[in-house]
Amino acid sequence: MKRLVFLTGAALASLATHGNVWTPQVSDVTMIQNGGVVTVAYTLDAPAIVTADFLTNGVSIGGTAIGELAGDASQLVSAAGRHTFSWRPSETWYGEGANSLADVTVKVTAWSRTEGPDYLVVDLTETSSRRLSFYEREDLLPVGGLTNDLYRTTRLVMRRIPAKNATFAMGCSPKEPTYGRQDFVTVPARTVSLTNDFYLGVFEATMAQVRTVFDYTTFDFTQLKQDTTPPYTRGTNGLDAAATTDGYPMSGFSYVQLRENMDNGRSPGNTWPDKGHAVKRGAGRDNNCSVLGYFRDRTGLLFDLPTEAEWEFACRAGTTSDINDGTSLYPNGSSTEVATRICDLGWIQNNSGTKQHVVGQKRPNAWGLYDMHGNAMEYCLDWYAGNVFAIAGELSPIGPAAASSSAEYRVRRGGHATHNARAALSYARHSYKAAEQNAVNGFRLWCPAEF
Repeated sequence: MKRLVFLTGAALASLATHGNVWTPQVSDVTMIQNGGVVTVAYTLDAPAIVTADFLTNGVSIGGTAIGELAGDASQLVSAAGRHTFSWRPSETWYGEGANSLADVTVKVTAWSRTEGPDYLVVDLTETSSRRLSFYEREDLLPVGGLTNDLYRTTRLVMRRIPAKNATFAMGCSPKEPTYGRQDFVTVPARTVSLTNDFYLGVFEATMAQVRTVFDYTTFDFTQLKQDTTPPYTRGTNGLDAAATTDGYPMSGFSYVQLRENMDNGRSPGNTWPDKGHAVKRGAGRDNNCSVLGYFRDRTGLLFDLPTEAEWEFACRAGTTSDINDGTSLYPNGSSTEVATRICDLGWIQNNSGTKQHVVGQKRPNAWGLYDMHGNAMEYCLDWYAGNVFAIAGELSPIGPAAASSSAEYRVRRGGHATHNARAALSYARHSYKAAEQNAVNGFRLWCPAEF
C-alpha cells in the first residue's frame, strides 16, 4: 500500500510504501477558521477512505478533543475531486489554542479501500446518518474513546487485523510444556498462512449491541439458554432490558441461530464452508433470519464469525507463547502454572467470581483486542475435528469440509468465566453442538477489510 499524507503549512509529510499497490492521493490541503468552525478542504484523485488528525507542535490533540468531524473525513469518500470537512474546536477542545489555529496543523490521509486504517466504528442504530467511521489509531476515537459505553451499546469498534500474506505457528508449540493439558484442548503447532486482512470486534459482541439491531424484531429472548447459577444470571428474561446488562457479552445463542435461523431450525443452504459466508437473511421483521443476518441488514457489512485460524492469529497478535501478552502459563518450563498471568488479560475461574463481566475491563493484546482469554466462549466458523491439522489446509484453512459426526460440532475458542487457565490459552480448542444453546457461548464479529 502507498498513501499520501498532507499537513497544512508543510510540504509533503510522508509517503508510506507497503507492497506494490498505489492508493489514492490527497493534495492541496487548506484550512480556514470562520468563527467557531474550522473548514478543511482537500483534493482527492480517486475514491478512498479518508481520515484526519489535528496536531499542535507535531503532536495529535487526540480523538476526544477533535470529536466527530462533519463532511468528508473519517469515512469512505466515493468520488475524486475537491472535498471538505469541518471541525468545531470550541465544542470539543478545551486546551490552549481552542479558539485559534496559530499552532494547529491538520493531517489528511487517503487509504486504499482494501487496505484501510486500523479502526472501523459501526453505528448500529436504525436511523444512523453515518453508518461507518474510520480512524487511524485508537486514541483518535471520539467522545472519550473505548472508555465510553457508547462503544459497548450502540456502536461497534473493529480492529483491522494484519493477516494479508501472514504466516504463523498455529497450535501448541513444542517449546510449551503440556503439564495437566487435555488432548482435546490442544493440538501440535504447524505453520499456517493467511491471505487477507480482516476486521474483528475489539470486544465480544454485547447484549446492548444485539438488542440495538434487534430493536424491531419479534424474537423472544426468553428462549435463550439461561441458568440459575453464575455466570448466567442476567435476569429472568435472558436479554434483560436493564442497563446494568448492556456491556456484558451476548451469550446463549446457538451456532445455528447465529448463522442459519433464529428459531434454531436448520437452514442447510447457509452452512460453512460449502456455502462460504452466506447466512440466513429474513424477508421481513420476523424470526426467519439469523443473528448475523440482522447485523448485515442493519449495516450493509458482510458480518460473520472468524475462522479458527483467523481467531488464533488475532488472539496471538504476533506472540508465540500460550498467553497473548508473550508470557507463559508455565514460566521457565516449570510444571506449576501461574494463573495470575492470564488473569491480567481476561476473566477465568480464578478471578471472575464464576460470572461473566462487562467487556473491555482487562488488558488488551498488542492489537487492541479485549477478552480473547476468558469471559465468554467465542464461536468460530469451522466444523470441529479433534485433529484439525490433519484436515485443514495450510493456506487460509477453513476447517473440515463436513461435520465429523452426526452431532455436528462447531469450534469454540478463548475459554469462559468458569474455565481454568489452561482452557483459555491462545491455542486451547473447544467444541459444541451447532444446534444447541449454552449460556457460556458468545461471539465476536468479523468482516472483510474491503469497502
